[in-house]
Amino acid sequence: MRTCDPNGARDFEVTVGRCERPGSAGESFGFVADPEVDPLGQARWPVLLGHQGHQPGDPLTMISDGADAFVALAHRLGATHLMGWFHVAMRFERLYQILRGLRWSYPLEIEGRQDTVDRAKWRLWHGQLNRADQALGELAADLDPRLGSATPAWRSPLLRLRSAVGEVQAYLRANAASLVDYARRYLRGQRISTAVVESMVNRVIGRRMAKKQPMRWSRRGAHLLVQIRVAVLDGCLEQVFQRWYPRFEPPGP
Repeated sequence: MRTCDPNGARDFEVTVGRCERPGSAGESFGFVADPEVDPLGQARWPVLLGHQGHQPGDPLTMISDGADAFVALAHRLGATHLMGWFHVAMRFERLYQILRGLRWSYPLEIEGRQDTVDRAKWRLWHGQLNRADQALGELAADLDPRLGSATPAWRSPLLRLRSAVGEVQAYLRANAASLVDYARRYLRGQRISTAVVESMVNRVIGRRMAKKQPMRWSRRGAHLLVQIRVAVLDGCLEQVFQRWYPRFEPPGP
């Protein structure tokens, strides 16, 4: 988010997510991870998990976009961290975009390349990280001799494709511990994506903080607003007020 503090850092992060347990309605959360505006700090997580009946030692799975803060949090909580499939698939989407751009200009040079990318993605979907990396490596290696004899007219696009392949390989290797057999989880009815949270992010911060009505916010203002928005979306704003103010009575119809 953009801050309105002229003397502070230009941007700050807002953490938004949802905690769920089979058979429970779940609970949303949102806050600014700054000790100056969030007095609960790290104590927030045991309380949130406790609301869902989680006990120390119970298995816990966290699915995120791979942000370093969430990966570190998963390690602190002893949770299993999974990379959301959407964020993995978007890495392959860039390869498809480059291939579509080369389809008509250089059909011979990229013949069969999309099949290789499809094969790598399929292997990754089934948890075969090493085989997916191998397929991408074969694609990059096959481009090398073509680049050596390339003319300047089409060398740059193929270089861009090879560079993009290398970036996907580096991304997969860096997040190897968070990649699983997505096909198996999907067939078991387990979550593989952060889609629910992505939708919630749009409802919590998209309108007033990022998209339709972008505004600059102080860290404290954003922290308080996000928590109110989360309570509204969960339908528990009245309960929150009653907990804060025992004599509070909701307005009549």
